[in-house]
Amino acid sequence: MKKVFFIVLASFLLIFQSANANVVVNGTDVGETINVNGTVYVPLNSIAEGFNSSVTWNGNTAYLENSSDAIVTKIVKEASEFTVGIIGKYSSGGQEGISYGSGFVIDENGIIMTNAHVVTGLKTILVVMNDGRTFEGKVKNIDANADVALVKINCTGLKAAKFADSSTLQVGQTVIAIGTPISFSLRNSATMGIISGLNRSTSNSYRLLQSDAVLNKGNSGGPLINLKGEVVGMGTQGIVGVTGIFFSVTADTMRYAIEHFEKYGRIRKPKLGVTLTEGWLSIYDLPSDEGLTIKTIEEGSPAQKAGLIVNDSILGAEAFSISTVIDFNEAMKKYLPGDTVNFKIKRGNSIITVPVVMG
Repeated sequence: MKKVFFIVLASFLLIFQSANANVVVNGTDVGETINVNGTVYVPLNSIAEGFNSSVTWNGNTAYLENSSDAIVTKIVKEASEFTVGIIGKYSSGGQEGISYGSGFVIDENGIIMTNAHVVTGLKTILVVMNDGRTFEGKVKNIDANADVALVKINCTGLKAAKFADSSTLQVGQTVIAIGTPISFSLRNSATMGIISGLNRSTSNSYRLLQSDAVLNKGNSGGPLINLKGEVVGMGTQGIVGVTGIFFSVTADTMRYAIEHFEKYGRIRKPKLGVTLTEGWLSIYDLPSDEGLTIKTIEEGSPAQKAGLIVNDSILGAEAFSISTVIDFNEAMKKYLPGDTVNFKIKRGNSIITVPVVMG
């Protein structure tokens, strides 16, 4: 018994001198601690479990060994609980067809996040849970520009996904995509890759996340998750004829949409009332300080009332630098109609600041 006690005690990690302590590993409280004369010890076994590792003791040294397979297996299993398949009927040209995609639970009371293009035009929506249960869904909120939609089902007690902090994302980070590729029989398939790029510009209105985790037809709306099981993106598109380049709506854009949906029922994007063109460097995704050139101004628009004129170039909005239309849209996430935005404007050879009350 003394030997067993020695091995267990030797496998404890001294944390700090404190009467009380909580230790959280990857978002999970390890729970078990031992207080000896005011010093708190935490078992390595508990810490190892939080990192999906194992711990062994040879009498002198404690070894923590990590298994990447164990991590991925655990994450996929847990994420599959909040990932769903979405299938429905649509009519086109007088004929009916079946369309399907993916989604994930964001609220335990039956709120599903998916792409707007997954549910647009569907006459009926069925949401299929990982355990095979099926619920009729109704579109609650939708925004085509952000390509996000919320679907409501009558079900409670669901496991909801957690969003990652987008500011911590790095190129090279491992990510896993889960969804319904090719056929509905392949529901909740998982693919793994890395984050290939941040702040990508495509045909969407907002920045996208690029990864090489494979997204096939039907993966749209499914979660892209990190190795903490947090949602970093939502699959939205690939490039036809190109392999290894796939894009996802960012967690920031999804949070932005959810906040507006909850407060206003829709995304309230402020309006400037102009048409904008990008400089040729920006068109080819090269670094540029040209800004956006105003080509036309609507009669009675906020831009006209503020004194903006054709051929003015928008270089920034408050602290945001702007060189592309997507830059402009991202900057406008911070504002609502009625807010005053101080735009940095290049007019001829002068740089001026023009306050605009947004419409």
